[in-house]
Amino acid sequence: MIRARPFILLALALTLGACEAGETPLAPLPPEPSNSDPSLTGTFHGIFNGLYGGEVMLAANVQFALAESGGAVVGAFGIQGILDDGVTRSNVAGTGTLSGTVAVGDVAAVSLTAASDLCLHSSAFTGAYHRRTGVLGVDGVVHVFDQFCRVVAVYPVSMAMRR
Repeated sequence: MIRARPFILLALALTLGACEAGETPLAPLPPEPSNSDPSLTGTFHGIFNGLYGGEVMLAANVQFALAESGGAVVGAFGIQGILDDGVTRSNVAGTGTLSGTVAVGDVAAVSLTAASDLCLHSSAFTGAYHRRTGVLGVDGVVHVFDQFCRVVAVYPVSMAMRR
């Protein structure tokens, strides 16, 4: 019994040594780069994937070109992506105008209305613009139209956009 004790103590010491604090497996994330232009002026890009009815997927790139002046925001949007129902893949694209408001402050509330260039239809987007980092976060709904301007799919959107 006395001979087993040194081996148990050695095993215990090795186990405790292995549990000591060491370098974490993931390095800390770098800080957000500072934003050289705190206004909501510029072209912001975002990506989203959405499901409609659990089956039809839309993977799209979105672009907002915005200009801010005195709390008012105007601009244009563009969306381009692929609609896939599991059988057929179709390219989709659309453009339109944007108008709305942005509040003052480091984290400014944003409200935008997107109006389609081809169909008489609009959608609302709300979110926040982080002036220090230049990140625009928006929530809203993307509508997909057929050739007769009927809404054929609706995709809830929540995405972060950057210049």
